[in-house]
Amino acid sequence: MTAPFVLVVWDDAWQDQENFVTQHGIIQTHHPITVQTLGWLLVDDETGVSVANERSSESGQDTYRGRTFVPRAMVRSVAPFTISKPRKSRKAKYSKLHPVDVAILGGDPSL
Repeated sequence: MTAPFVLVVWDDAWQDQENFVTQHGIIQTHHPITVQTLGWLLVDDETGVSVANERSSESGQDTYRGRTFVPRAMVRSVAPFTISKPRKSRKAKYSKLHPVDVAILGGDPSL
């Protein structure tokens, strides 16, 4: 069974690359950064979340690589992620209508 594809939002620690920083600068940046990771959900339990960014079924079973592990305390959310077709623009939607019909619908007949 293929693992579900999800969006994981989580807080990450980071390292300062500055040589010198003021106390004010420290206070302004004293927080984790928010990261969004897309991938196949391998494990979601009390320990944390593991997702993979690559999947293969070449061997007859699903195999994964590019795994990211996020400790549970750092996870903000895990949500299903699907890719859908982009919606048609309003212009394309109205292009099939007569300008009078567009005006009746409250649209801009010049579209």
